[in-house]
Amino acid sequence: SPPKCFTMSDTDKTKRTP
Repeated sequence: SPPKCFTMSDTDKTKRTP
């Protein structure tokens, strides 16, 4: 499965930036 940062919403994407 793809990384959760891409699976979640934009808010989570910003939180989970590598």
